[in-house]
Amino acid sequence: LHIAQANRIITVPGILLISGHAQDSNGIRSIRWQLDDGSLGEATITDAKPDQAAEPVTWELAVPLPDQTTQYQLIITAEDNVGRTTSGQVSILVDNTVPLVNVLEPSTNFLRLLWQEPSIAVDVLGLSIDVDTAVQRVEWRLEDGDYTPAVPTKEDWSEWQFTATISDKNIRWMEVRAVDVVGNTSEPERLTLDIREVV
Repeated sequence: LHIAQANRIITVPGILLISGHAQDSNGIRSIRWQLDDGSLGEATITDAKPDQAAEPVTWELAVPLPDQTTQYQLIITAEDNVGRTTSGQVSILVDNTVPLVNVLEPSTNFLRLLWQEPSIAVDVLGLSIDVDTAVQRVEWRLEDGDYTPAVPTKEDWSEWQFTATISDKNIRWMEVRAVDVVGNTSEPERLTLDIREVV
């Protein structure tokens, strides 16, 4: 009886979606889960083949995680068709902490710029960090426009940069934010722009 490595996706405010594979020469009867807070349930087996009992099966489960706790132990137990069981344990870290983003350059959050047709460019670089999991991306936008990904200068997004091309002299601000791997989003850091025409 074998439980393959599980794939874990944790969402906020606290639903764990987990899937995996199980296989036994006698076939899989059920897969159950129990959280260390006492809650329990049964997984859904999505591709059981009664005429091919020894083939691997895929299972999925959704586990509610209380908001006030940030670390859990989840026990997953598979039972075969003759009643034998085996269990595996998964450590779960719930991340509900937003990442942090910091603009280093420009060194001030108020920029006075001279307009030149057809556009001007502003180089921006900075840092980001997430204490629970990891930063997935840093992104920026001009006023209420769509967000555009920055470019990581380190693989973990701890350092990043981008060049903002401004083709409208009436733009008054841009903002930068970080997003972690479970979707938590930082407070945006705003840069105020004062674009003036050359007299």
